[in-house]
Amino acid sequence: MKLNKDLIVSFAIYGLGLLCVLLADLHVSSNFSDFKVAEWAFIKSTVLIVGTFCLLGYDQIFIRDQSLIKRFYLKFLFQSCIIAILLIVLLMCVKGYIFKNAALISICVLLLAVLSYFSSASRANFHLWKSQFSTNFWKIILLFGLYLFEGVDAVYYFLFALAIGTAISIPLKGFIPNPENETCVKLSDKEAIAISSAFLLHNMTLIFAIYGEQFIINLSNDVEASSHLFKYTAVFTPIALSLNGFLGFYFAPKVRKDNNMSIPRYWKFSKNILLYSVLVTIFSAFAGILYMIFYINIPVGDLDIFLILSLSFMCITRGLYITTSVCLGVFGDAKDLRSAAVITGTCTLFYLISIFIILLYFKGITAAWFISLATLGNWLLRLIISNKFTFKTLKRLQYA
Repeated sequence: MKLNKDLIVSFAIYGLGLLCVLLADLHVSSNFSDFKVAEWAFIKSTVLIVGTFCLLGYDQIFIRDQSLIKRFYLKFLFQSCIIAILLIVLLMCVKGYIFKNAALISICVLLLAVLSYFSSASRANFHLWKSQFSTNFWKIILLFGLYLFEGVDAVYYFLFALAIGTAISIPLKGFIPNPENETCVKLSDKEAIAISSAFLLHNMTLIFAIYGEQFIINLSNDVEASSHLFKYTAVFTPIALSLNGFLGFYFAPKVRKDNNMSIPRYWKFSKNILLYSVLVTIFSAFAGILYMIFYINIPVGDLDIFLILSLSFMCITRGLYITTSVCLGVFGDAKDLRSAAVITGTCTLFYLISIFIILLYFKGITAAWFISLATLGNWLLRLIISNKFTFKTLKRLQYA
């Protein structure tokens, strides 16, 4: 019964956090200038990409061995500080930011990294609602900040939200292990680093697949492409992606605890997730069309149908990707994880290069179309590659 209550509260926090991000993005896309929208998208993508990198793959190995949470904490803080300093230099050299603005973005990165560490530790300890609180409470504050402090630079909204989220997450102590749920697996530091390094590469290719397009578009200063793609992504994808995302959050520790996944079960799991993903994507797209027509007052004929379809197929693909991500993440060994990460990383590198090439030859809305197709193609390749290694892993478990 306790688990059911945790799940209900977790889903409520998760849903509220995603709703607030959706409303915040819609508010920005509807009320900010194209330049301000592009700046918001750049800061958001930078904080999420670099904040994820700061974890160095530790978040995934905590599920396997909860004792690593305490053992790796100081190492994590030191490495995160080094990364934040390097980010300041990069922003000043590449984007031309003054030191103050670059430092503020780096502080946001550090705060998000700490929150992500707390969230991953809480999830590994089956403190599900505390995990979701660390992940999503700052998003609720972000929305309120938009209305409390109108007209300030975008970085201050993120700084305000992340600082409050971190301050409240610390006393929750979700990172303290629960003896009832501790796994019997004990990893040495060397083993943990070997596995986490594979997860790091995997996580970075994943985070660049999600946020990389806005990061690169803004480095290229194509404000129209950034604004158009951001607006349609904010309107048509969040419902589907958020509902799919919660399944990944829930199933990873559950699959690990049950420890009975097989190839037939995996096929059934995948079919159920695919059906679910198609249904929530249709609902998400329909809700987005209604929002565009009745709230923003865009005529049906002016809707970018091509971009809507491309984003919808991307949502379905990402939904199905949950199955292989969960099973490979829980059962994959270091060698298979590293091999999968290297191949998907290569695909992601070509994906990022393709965005640069697109931006060389196309601008504005046309560039947004081709970038959305490149994003869809990258997710399809990730799905195919990850499934190959998932079946290899399940066969190994079957004959072990």
